[in-house]
Amino acid sequence: MVSNQQAHTALVTEQEFIATQAVRFRRSAHDGTARSYLLTGLLRCGLCGRRMDAHWVNQRPGYRCRHGHTSSQRPGSRRRKILYLREDHIIARLATHPSIAEDARSPHALATFLRANRMGVVCDQAHCTPIKEFLQVNPLHP
Repeated sequence: MVSNQQAHTALVTEQEFIATQAVRFRRSAHDGTARSYLLTGLLRCGLCGRRMDAHWVNQRPGYRCRHGHTSSQRPGSRRRKILYLREDHIIARLATHPSIAEDARSPHALATFLRANRMGVVCDQAHCTPIKEFLQVNPLHP
């Protein structure tokens, strides 16, 4: 999270922060292979406002939101269903959005464009919407 105003002395430099994000972008699986998640840190759940977790499913990168619930909690009758979205489906939705530059429609270019423009994406089951200033302010979930 990047603030417009410095609230306290920085714990790490901006370069260290970016390097750490790059490490989180590639995760190692139990078999030692590296898995890439292009949109890590850029997605928020449109239902509850929480950051979506990168999640490998069916040999593909994806993202999920459990709406604050964990497997240690008993499911309630009013509990929302977990939101699961495949990364390729999110990219396909965003590639046609008018706020995305024409030259930023490929997967890697899209992720680079979002980060460079301090944009994020709010998703629900049907839509993914790019949001400006997303990395600085999230009105749904601070």
